[in-house]
Amino acid sequence: MTTDLFNPKFVFHSSAADSLLDRDAVLGQIERAIVAWNIENGIDPKGVATRRDATVELLEPCTGGGMRVDLWVEDLDATSCVYGFLCSSEDGLIPYARGEERITKIDPASKRPAAWSSAFRHTQEMLRKDLPAFA
Repeated sequence: MTTDLFNPKFVFHSSAADSLLDRDAVLGQIERAIVAWNIENGIDPKGVATRRDATVELLEPCTGGGMRVDLWVEDLDATSCVYGFLCSSEDGLIPYARGEERITKIDPASKRPAAWSSAFRHTQEMLRKDLPAFA
């Protein structure tokens, strides 16, 4: 688990043992990466949030072994957060999947969208994608 100063993002290393990488397996890895990021930054991962939607593009089959998950924030508003991700081989040379996942904070009482805490917003802002226009 590291961060890159040029493009603030979180790199999560997983011991993925799946010989076939499908959409559900990818989303499971993304959920693990998001939880790891939040725990590392003092955010309780048991907060009430739900996956609103996700886009996964499968690129290459995973042949087992370790997996690298690059995670960043594409967009953050009052009640939702969009994570971008790239799953690849442990060395980052073979891309397995890429996509986006949108989560929304849900108020447990009303079951309606609710505002993120300032601590959550600050932590996710540190993960915001920040690339120059030519990259």
